[in-house]
Amino acid sequence: MEIFLGELAYKSKLLSIYQVILQNGAAIFPLFAGKPLSDNLKMLKLCDMASMNPTILVVDDEPDILTLIEISLKMSRFEVVTALNGTDAFALMQKMLPALILLDVMMPGMSGFEVCQRIKENPRLKQIPVVFLTAKGQKGDIDKGLGLGAADYIVKPFDPYELGNRLKRILEKI
Repeated sequence: MEIFLGELAYKSKLLSIYQVILQNGAAIFPLFAGKPLSDNLKMLKLCDMASMNPTILVVDDEPDILTLIEISLKMSRFEVVTALNGTDAFALMQKMLPALILLDVMMPGMSGFEVCQRIKENPRLKQIPVVFLTAKGQKGDIDKGLGLGAADYIVKPFDPYELGNRLKRILEKI
């Protein structure tokens, strides 16, 4: 199975089960080989999208912070993928498109601001909401992050419950 910007191509294999992953990575549906496409489309309509867990890509250079954020988001029923820097994050985004990207600002190599700018300039990625989660809480930093197209800017330390709620509100808008 291959996905190209929302288009799905699959080759049927006897007794195989495939998945359809929407472009934003927010929903996964079963697709059964050997069934006519019309039957599969009927099944897709019956799936409850509200029960699907969106995937959040978390990018932070501090492993302990990544673990804390991952636990917090999993408690809020998100799937979580992590990266230690912007380069690793872009490599992951070549393989999957997350529903949302949670991004630190201060990282080695590429700053979070630079990562956000590259995401928003990329036609394949620009629709993915970016949220900054960082210790840089001065007005100039917040203005810069939001000016780059971030959906939100959260300053550390953060409340895990509130983090999950804010990300859910952002995802409800898309």
